[in-house]
Amino acid sequence: MTESHRPTRASRKSSDWTALAADLGRDGYVLIPGVLTASRLDLLRGFAHKIALAAKADYPDADMDVGFAPESPELQDLIDDPPAGPLLERFLGKTPTFINAWQRVSLPHSKGGVWHQDLQRNVWPPALNVAIYLDEVTEFNGPTLAVPGTHVLPHPEFDRALQPRQTAVLGPAGSVAVFFATIWHRGAANSTDAPRRAFFCYYRRADAIRIRGAPDPAPGEGWGLASAD
Repeated sequence: MTESHRPTRASRKSSDWTALAADLGRDGYVLIPGVLTASRLDLLRGFAHKIALAAKADYPDADMDVGFAPESPELQDLIDDPPAGPLLERFLGKTPTFINAWQRVSLPHSKGGVWHQDLQRNVWPPALNVAIYLDEVTEFNGPTLAVPGTHVLPHPEFDRALQPRQTAVLGPAGSVAVFFATIWHRGAANSTDAPRRAFFCYYRRADAIRIRGAPDPAPGEGWGLASAD
């Protein structure tokens, strides 16, 4: 059975960020409710509304549910002032480097994705994905499922098999979930009539090194060193 990660509201005290960093390091992900102000949430919702869904994720049997964020003041704001910035600094240094961002939508009555790690795992230390919840994420509208502790494991099989410790990362709109790019995760099925929207923003250390190239490793294999090209 899928567990539910139900959040409690966190303050911005340094000790709280330290505790969240410990959770992220242990589990490979952490949920932080109430990160976005109402005005910033409204701004990002308006930005998302203008982005067409014109791409698929880089794993098998994916839906056309990805829209890359164009250069804009809204995107620049995410680069200059990333949500959960104090947490990123603890893992990526004082000046995390922005990689890319896109809108990801769980489409109504979609089947959900397969287990995978993200493409941004190709650097060391691993990149972090900051998922901004534009809508409330419930157990019914295609939440992200994550398997705690798998951020230190090789790539999983591309399937939808039940993982014994899989957890639905649920939270209200305006929450932020931070994931290691290497954690095993997938989108669950959306059984509702409405889309569920989120922004995914990726950041890495400024001095991160590229450790592997394409194509993806076979399931169960490590990454190895990338070639010089």
